[in-house]
Amino acid sequence: NSARSVKIIFNGKVKYLGPIRQRSIKPPPSLDDRDLGRNGEYAADRLLRLRNRRVNFWDSNSCKVVHIPLEKAVVKVLSDFGLAHGVEAHDGGRSETIFKITPQSGGKSVDLSAVGTGVSQLLPVLMAVLLTRRGEIVVIEQPELHLNPALEKALATFLLDSARCGRQIV
Repeated sequence: NSARSVKIIFNGKVKYLGPIRQRSIKPPPSLDDRDLGRNGEYAADRLLRLRNRRVNFWDSNSCKVVHIPLEKAVVKVLSDFGLAHGVEAHDGGRSETIFKITPQSGGKSVDLSAVGTGVSQLLPVLMAVLLTRRGEIVVIEQPELHLNPALEKALATFLLDSARCGRQIV
């Protein structure tokens, strides 16, 4: 299969996220801990398990790369986008891990399905980029899917800032 060939050629340095992100499920234990699945189906589980893992993040205030926990980076981006001021992942039982979002308007956290399709499609994109290490390549099909033009612009800025951290984004 072509994905396997690409992995062999690039020695695991290429990550891929498909165009239609799927509902979250738990990954098999044998996968790399940064693997989000072909369609982002492991994103919530990865946030739950890796929330304190430090990632490279472009701090636009200081114009430099900082190392902050993954969960803090995701929340910062969602907040900057005006979408939420909190995100967390919870174990949903045997087969799934679920995202909970605290909307920008405040209140208590709600299931991801209560905040719109755009956010559910965006979270795996943010995670894929943030979990990509310096020198690795992340290929994302249709990262702008279900986003309005203002969010598309914000996402483009995030992707450019992430490239400043040494990531290669296609």
